[in-house]
Amino acid sequence: MITINAMDTIKTENSLLEIHDYRKREDLLSQMREEMATVTKLQRATKYEQTGRWVGGHLSNHYHQSWSDSLSDGQFQSKMWMVDEICKLGSKFDSTESCHIEVVGSWFGWPLMEFIHFAFPNIKQVDLYDKDELTHSVMAQYKNQFPYDYPVHQFGDWFSRSDVRRRQVIINTSGEHMPHIMQRRNFFKGNPLVIIMSNDYYDGKDHTHCVEDMMKLVEQQELGTLYYTGTRNMQTYNRFMLIGRVHES
Repeated sequence: MITINAMDTIKTENSLLEIHDYRKREDLLSQMREEMATVTKLQRATKYEQTGRWVGGHLSNHYHQSWSDSLSDGQFQSKMWMVDEICKLGSKFDSTESCHIEVVGSWFGWPLMEFIHFAFPNIKQVDLYDKDELTHSVMAQYKNQFPYDYPVHQFGDWFSRSDVRRRQVIINTSGEHMPHIMQRRNFFKGNPLVIIMSNDYYDGKDHTHCVEDMMKLVEQQELGTLYYTGTRNMQTYNRFMLIGRVHES
């Protein structure tokens, strides 16, 4: 005779919930990939092209080239990688929690903004930080093309902000361009989720804070809790990503 105690029942129920949550995340990822494929085919004929025409007509050739670089396959792949891994880590945080997100070094904001809701389905507000003022005019054009049902605000230099605030998520996909962001951990209440990317492309323009490998990035950022570390080969360089929390949890 086989007996099932209460603890076994709870474990079984938890396992079923985890399977259900995983399938929900997989459905979201499938939807994201389908939308991504559609956007890739149509981007230069629709929303992205309209933004690109504005950039070409109002900003210098330097900024038009920079805008084109922001839509490279590598940029899309890295943003998709981030969303994919966050979805896999759904059990590590409450995905239904209302999220106020800060994006540090946001560049032109897109394509990250196009897919961020797949990782965080209940966004309350997104704050985009970049010290280059001209990138903000491009962000404004994107916001006209991609309307959202939550506020998307734009700010200057993230490192110059001195108020203590509560955020649920901090994202920095361009760590090679700036000092490590966790040196400012004392400006955040609670224990936000943190996603940081960097690379070893030392020859890149304005790449002042590259790291030689994944372990160097981990040592540099000193997250209290580490959920994920990964490396992607991008042909001419390696991109590194870590996901965790500011403090130990």
